[in-house]
Amino acid sequence: MTGFPGLSDDEHRTVEEPRIVALLMLRGWPMETHRGEAAAAGKAAKAALNALVSLGLAFRLAGSGPRLFDPVEVSNFLIWAGLNRGDPTFERNLVTSARRLVFESHGLESRSGHPPPPEALGDGRYRVTLRRCFNVAGFEPGKRIRLRLPVPLEDEALTCLRTEFLPPAETNVATATSPGQISMVANVPESREITAGFTATFLARSTPRHQAQATLPAADIELYLRPVEGLIRVTGRIRSLAERLAGTEQRAEAVLERFWTHIINTYICGSIHYDQLSPSDPLATVLDEGVFDCRLGSALMIALCRARGMPARMVSGYMLNVSAPVFHTWLQVWIEDRGWVPVDFYCWGMTPHHTVNDGWRDYYLGRIDHRMVLEMLPRLFGGTGDLRLPPRWHVLNFNAGKGATTEFRSMESCALVYSEHVEVERLGGINDPE
Repeated sequence: MTGFPGLSDDEHRTVEEPRIVALLMLRGWPMETHRGEAAAAGKAAKAALNALVSLGLAFRLAGSGPRLFDPVEVSNFLIWAGLNRGDPTFERNLVTSARRLVFESHGLESRSGHPPPPEALGDGRYRVTLRRCFNVAGFEPGKRIRLRLPVPLEDEALTCLRTEFLPPAETNVATATSPGQISMVANVPESREITAGFTATFLARSTPRHQAQATLPAADIELYLRPVEGLIRVTGRIRSLAERLAGTEQRAEAVLERFWTHIINTYICGSIHYDQLSPSDPLATVLDEGVFDCRLGSALMIALCRARGMPARMVSGYMLNVSAPVFHTWLQVWIEDRGWVPVDFYCWGMTPHHTVNDGWRDYYLGRIDHRMVLEMLPRLFGGTGDLRLPPRWHVLNFNAGKGATTEFRSMESCALVYSEHVEVERLGGINDPE
């Protein structure tokens, strides 16, 4: 894991310091920020950033303006400094906050270092509001363009779904709805900005109540065993690793646990420069550099499973934490007599000692808490329509108002491409949804 902090460069260091501080506030002080203590949280986050700089975190100065950072570099350096230089922010703030959010999702107060028992999570009724703001400055005013808006997917874990479309201010908008998305055709306004969204109410069911599917159709088996799908690549290197880890074990659940333990104990869940991934072998970055994010970690696990003939698929959506509703990716593995089993590497950030199974390390192996699923690849996916991400971009997350905002910005100019603001409201108690 040599060189884990990552040697970035000035081309990647384009994000102004206040946005980096806001990103750290969401990761290390989400509940404090949500309950109105943003000033104190911001002061603590800035102090943490300065401590990282004193340990060697690089930045760039552009004239007399603020310091410019690379958010990927900041994220990875923060973890490295906690694991190797004794910096307290990773364990004291990031790990603790991740655990507290788990208790929040259960409707419980965090009273000990032990995770809440899975049976503590009942069904929950939620109201979620999502607004996506598109920067359409690249199109001429009056031009008719197509944009996409994600909407929740209903299944055994999310039922009783009711969705209300929140149209943009422009009146000349045509819409078409399909599973997982609303397609909009609209005229580009003079403001060069289009904002639309939805409010959804639904019942989220706890994992133990999922109904196991008896068999998986042959077409689905073929689909979820394909060796090439986006970031998922079942290369010879992946096949060799899967064979070595599985050994002579034939039981699917035991093989899955071996893959899980290897990834959790061997690699670090940090951040990735997607512009630096190999188009032909994107998982090589994880294997070579020992770093993954939630999407690449899921892709690696899926590739390992498919190499052993275990159907697996990637799932994305929002974690239903009131204090920090963030977009996230995990996976599902098909296991006979159990159906689709969830696996989520969010666990990595809930324990600083990843070789020790303290109850937190494996908390999302085979179960997850309430989620709002928006994508289930490769069949159901979102996207933005005619608006495209640039070849190189930054993603920034921060608390805003009652919820959280995710921004995609051009790496070169830091100009906004689009943003997504999400607010989560729990309607009644977790165990008393009515």
